[in-house]
Amino acid sequence: WASGEFAGQSGGRVTGCVVALASYEPEGEHPLIYAATDMGAVMAYRAGEPRNDEWMTLWAGDLEAKPTLLVGTKSGAVYVLDALTGELTAKSATTGSPVVRFLSSPQGVLAAHGDGTVESIALQP
Repeated sequence: WASGEFAGQSGGRVTGCVVALASYEPEGEHPLIYAATDMGAVMAYRAGEPRNDEWMTLWAGDLEAKPTLLVGTKSGAVYVLDALTGELTAKSATTGSPVVRFLSSPQGVLAAHGDGTVESIALQP
């Protein structure tokens, strides 16, 4: 499997098949599309204005004893979200160097940027 026609491809399902779709369009806003998979995931998609900071990398886990989702961008900003509600709790400044990886350390989570700088992530804005 690893060296044949499928070399470099995942050997298992990671996204599931969409089994239900729904949509909602709030008045005066872009529509939302919801999708549920056979693996239990529910996702929401929203069309919107073009963004200048494309999502680059993700990290999920407990940060300061709170379920947290970190989103690194190509513009270098890090968004800190409550992993249970999706609420934005903090955002770092845009550095201009993309976030290429999040690393867990004994002191917390570190964001590694493409230019070699490392940023410590905290929940405080």
